[in-house]
Amino acid sequence: MAQLPMDADIIVFAKAPIPGRVKTRLSPPLTSETATTVYAAMLEAVLKRVATMAGRAWLAITPDDATIEARGLTVTPQGDGDLGARLRRVSARVWAKREQSAGCQIIIGTDSPDLPIERFHEAREAAMEGRVAVVPAFDGGYCLIASPRAAPELFEAIEWGTPRVMRQTRQAATRANLPLTELEPWHDVDTLDDVFALRKRLASVTEPALTRLRESLDSAKLPLGS
Repeated sequence: MAQLPMDADIIVFAKAPIPGRVKTRLSPPLTSETATTVYAAMLEAVLKRVATMAGRAWLAITPDDATIEARGLTVTPQGDGDLGARLRRVSARVWAKREQSAGCQIIIGTDSPDLPIERFHEAREAAMEGRVAVVPAFDGGYCLIASPRAAPELFEAIEWGTPRVMRQTRQAATRANLPLTELEPWHDVDTLDDVFALRKRLASVTEPALTRLRESLDSAKLPLGS
C-alpha cells in the first residue's frame, strides 16, 4: 500500500462501538449487537488501513471518554455539538499541531471501509494544489474531504445525514474561496443492502485489512440470502 507523504494528516471520525449508538439503521432487521459487530469490523478495517498508509494519522472519537485501540493513530476527543461543530473543532486542533504550514488535511468516517487507496492519493494531490477534494457518496453525502488549509466554512450550514450534504458542501467551498474537485464517487454502508454489497465488493480483495473485514462479516450473524 503506497504511503501518503508526511504533508498529509488523515483524521478518522468515529463513534465508539457501543450497542444502540452505532449503525442504528441496521437495527432492525439486525439486533443492536450484530449491528455493532458490523460497525466494529468496519472501524477496525479503517483504522488499520489508515495506520498503514498515513504518515500522520488521527482518530477523533466520541464519546470523549471512550477507550479504543488505535495503533499508529493519535486519539483525540470530538467534544460536544453537532457534527459540523465537532468537525470544525478537531480540524482546527490538528491544523494547530502541524509543525509546518505547508500540507493538507484529509477527513474520513467509517462508512466507506473499502474506499480505494487511489482516492486518498488523488485527494492529497488536489489539496496540495490548493483545492478542496471530495469523494461523493451515492446517497448525496461524501466519503472523504481534503483541504489545503484551515477552512471551518466547509463544515458550516450543512444538513448532516441528508441527501443535501454534497450540494451544500459545494456552496461551503465557494464561501471559503476554495475551488472544489469532485473525485469519482464511492459507496457508503448504512443499510443491510449496503452491507451485502460491501461483502460482494470484498470477495476478491487481497489487502490484509479488507480480508480481515470480509472474514468478520462472513462470521457475523447476518440474515440468510446475503
